Parts: sequence; C-alpha cells; structure tokens
Amino acid sequence: MDKTKKRVDIRLKPNKIVRGMAEIREDGVSITYKKITYNTPKELSEAIDFDTLVMGDPVFVDALKKAGYPARDIIKKRDSLHVTIPTHLIDMVQQEALDNNSTVSAVVEGILRKHYE
Repeated sequence: MDKTKKRVDIRLKPNKIVRGMAEIREDGVSITYKKITYNTPKELSEAIDFDTLVMGDPVFVDALKKAGYPARDIIKKRDSLHVTIPTHLIDMVQQEALDNNSTVSAVVEGILRKHYE
C-alpha cells in the first residue's frame, strides 16, 4: 500500500464501524467503501449515514478535515470516574446496554451527554 492510501474506520450511525480506504490526491481526498469511490464529503454522506472517519495517521486526519470530512484521530483521551450507583440503576443501565447491543460505559456516557450538553 503506498503512502497516499490508508485504511480508515467509518463510524456509521447508530453504532457500527466499517472499513474503507482514504486516498490523498492532488485534487482532494477520496474515500472508497464497498468498491465505490466518493470524492466529496457530500457524496459519502448521501450514500451512507456516517458519523465520523477515524484513523491513526495525523497527516491523513488533517487532510480529511481540510477536505471537509468529519474526522478524528484514533487516540481518544478519556478520564475515568469511579462512583457508587444504586443496584437497581446499574441493572437498568445494563439492560439498556444489552437492548442496544452497546457497552455499559457507552450508555452511561450517553446519559451524561444528554443531561449536560
């Protein structure tokens, strides 16, 4: 694989990740997914319902952002918070995670985001 092409994780809505290929060209950045190449963020968003593009190469992340794609680095800094939660609430959060095929951490983060944003 040459230096102008790299794999990219495409985070689909609601909570799924698929693999695509990002290519830096002279006229911009294109994303290839399922053998179809999308040359603009608008083309990609019309074809698939995606949230963001994630990859570990800061050069590619910067190029994607400059081209207008919602992109972020794979390294996501998080802090840990340890709290005491009543058992019945833990059961409810675990059930919601099971129902949504998600993690408990993702459910708690979603609840906190709804409340504080």
